[in-house]
Amino acid sequence: MSTPLDTLQRYWGYGQFRSPQSQIINAILAGRDVLAVLPTGSGKSVCFQVPALMMGGTTVVISPLIALMQDQVDQLRERGISATFINSSLRPAACSHRLKLLAQGKYRLVYAAPEALANLRFKAALKLLAIPLVAVDEAHCISEWGHDFRPSYRLIDNFVEWLGRRPVVAAFTATATLRTRLDIVDSLRLKNHRMATVPGGRTNLHLNVWDCPDDHWQVLSLVRLLQRHGHQPGIVYTTTRAAAEWLHALLEQWHFALPAGITWDVYHGGLGPVERRRVQRAFLEGELKLMVATNAFGMGVDKPDIRWIIHYQLPLNLEGYYQEAGRAGRDGRQSWCYLLFNPADIQVCRYLALGGSNSQQLVHQRQLSGRRQLASQGQLADRGQLVDRRQSERSLRMRLAVKEAQLQAMVRYTTTKNCRHRFLGKYFGHQSDEAKPGHQHTQYTGRDHCSQCGCCRPLNLPHRQWRYRLDRLLNWRTVNAARLSVAPDSLATDRVLAAAAILRPTSRDEWLKVPGIGTGWALRNWAKRGQVHRNQVHRSKAR
Repeated sequence: MSTPLDTLQRYWGYGQFRSPQSQIINAILAGRDVLAVLPTGSGKSVCFQVPALMMGGTTVVISPLIALMQDQVDQLRERGISATFINSSLRPAACSHRLKLLAQGKYRLVYAAPEALANLRFKAALKLLAIPLVAVDEAHCISEWGHDFRPSYRLIDNFVEWLGRRPVVAAFTATATLRTRLDIVDSLRLKNHRMATVPGGRTNLHLNVWDCPDDHWQVLSLVRLLQRHGHQPGIVYTTTRAAAEWLHALLEQWHFALPAGITWDVYHGGLGPVERRRVQRAFLEGELKLMVATNAFGMGVDKPDIRWIIHYQLPLNLEGYYQEAGRAGRDGRQSWCYLLFNPADIQVCRYLALGGSNSQQLVHQRQLSGRRQLASQGQLADRGQLVDRRQSERSLRMRLAVKEAQLQAMVRYTTTKNCRHRFLGKYFGHQSDEAKPGHQHTQYTGRDHCSQCGCCRPLNLPHRQWRYRLDRLLNWRTVNAARLSVAPDSLATDRVLAAAAILRPTSRDEWLKVPGIGTGWALRNWAKRGQVHRNQVHRSKAR
C-alpha cells in the first residue's frame, strides 16, 4: 500500500514533506477535518492534492480565483493527474463537456468557484460520485472578520450537508487572525478538526518600512531600491490600477537611473485575459525582471526565486500585505520586503476600504435603498422585513468596523519601533506577547534581535542622504528663483532635482547627463552649482 511520501515522490519528485504538510495529510487520511494557516509558498496545495490521490473518488476544491484554478489544473495535468475546473470563464459547450466527464468519474480533482455550488447541473454531476474530500482554499473569505469576505463562501456549509455522506473538510488560508480562524471553524462546522499553523512565519524575509513624507521621497526611495535589487526578479505592488499604470510610465522616465538591462511591465485586473497571460508568462520565464502590479498579480504564480517585494503604497490590511510579501523567497533564500509609507496614503486606503464613501454614508444609502424598494412595492414592511433590514444594516456596520480596525493595525505596523516579525506573529496569533525567559527586550529588539527586520537590524542604505541632497537643491532653486524674479520650475523641475539628488553630478559633463537640465543659462548656472554640490556630497557622507 502506497504512503503519502510515495505519492509525493511519484508525482512531485520530492523526497520529503515540509513541516507541517505530513501532519495535515495524515489528519485528512484519518478522517479528521483540518484548518491550516500556512504562509504563502509553504505548499498548501500539496496538503489536499496528495490525499485526493490516495482517498479515491473525486475531490472538490473550492477556490475564488479563476487564474489560480487554471494554473493548478495545468500543473496537475503536467504531472499526469486528471483534473479540471468549473467556473464562469468556460463557454457553455466546454462546461457541458466537462460536466459530462465529471459525472462519469473521469477526474480525481475538480476545482470550482463557490458560486458553482448553487448550479444544479454541477450538483447533479457530483451526486453520482463519491466525494471523500472538500478542500476550501482561501478559507478566510468565509469570515466577515476576514479581509476579503465573500458571501458566496457561505454556500459551502449547506453544500457539504447536501452531499449526504459527509466528506472530510479541509480549509486552507495564508492569513487569518485568531478571530477569523474561530469564525471559519464555526461557519464550516468543522468536526474533530486539527488546527495547523507555522509558528514564526517567514523568517527568510527581511521586513522594512521606509517613511516617505511626500511623493518625491517615494519616487527616490523606489529608484534607490531598484538600483540595489533591480537585477533580480521582484514585484512592485500598488493599491489601485491607476497607480500601477502611472508607476509603469514613471519608470520609463527614470530608466536612466535603473540598472542596465532591467525590463518591466504592468499587471492589473483591467487587462484582458490574453494580455494577462502574456505578461505573467514573460515574468515566470525571466523575460521580465520587474512587475508593477495590483494585488490581482501573484495568486498561483509559482516563481520561487522572487527576491524582493516593494509596496509602493500602503496596503489596506496586514492580511493582504503579508500574503503579498510572502511571494518573495519561496525557495527559502534570503529576500527583502519594503513598504514605502506615505501618511497621505491612509486616507486613500480608507476611501477604498469603505467602497468609495464613508461608513455613515454607506449605511444611510443602504437604509434609503431599502425604504425606496418597499415604497415602490406599495406596501408597508412587516415585522420580518424590518428585522431582516436591521440585521443587514448591523452586518454592514460590523464589516465597516472590521475594515477600519484592519487599516489601523496596518498603520501601527508601519510606525512600530519593535520587531516587525514579532508584530505580525502577535497579530496572526503565531506567538505570544511574552518575552522568552532570560532575554532582555528593548524597543528595537522585539524578538530577540531577529536580524530580519528594519527595527532589529536596519539595512545600511544611505536613503537619508538623498533627502538631504534634494533639500539642498530645492533651497538653491528657491533662492535663485527669488533673486531672478522667476518661477522656480523655470530653473529646474522637481523631477530634474530628484534626478540630480540620485545621480550626484559634480562636473559639467555629469550635469549634461541629468534628464531635463537643458542648455545655455540653466546649464552654466547648474555647472557652477557642481562645486557646491560636490562639497555638499562630502558633507552628506560625513553625516
